[in-house]
Amino acid sequence: MNPDALADPMEQDDTQWQRTQAAREAAGLPALMRLFEVAQTHGGQAATVRRFLLGLYNGDAWPMNLNDLRGLDPSIQADVLAVLAMDMSPRREIHHYVAGAEALLRAWWQRHAKP
Repeated sequence: MNPDALADPMEQDDTQWQRTQAAREAAGLPALMRLFEVAQTHGGQAATVRRFLLGLYNGDAWPMNLNDLRGLDPSIQADVLAVLAMDMSPRREIHHYVAGAEALLRAWWQRHAKP
């Protein structure tokens, strides 16, 4: 008899979710670090990445037109998708993964807030 057949189906689902989340984090964390680096530069791609990160931080206050992502370089687009996949069922908010991220997000928020 297959030993997996005796396992609790709910436990199998939890284990699969944990493996999926671990894989998403393995891909998403380095991508998130790269996106924070890009966002701190100047130019259109940096502004788009900042809006994306602000949208993940607070989507109600910072909605984003997804068409803007089409203007990003393919490697940055891949990083955006990896971070988005990681953030689908996060163990924590994105600003808790990167040291100093919350301060950066708040500074960007204040700088670009509508009067």
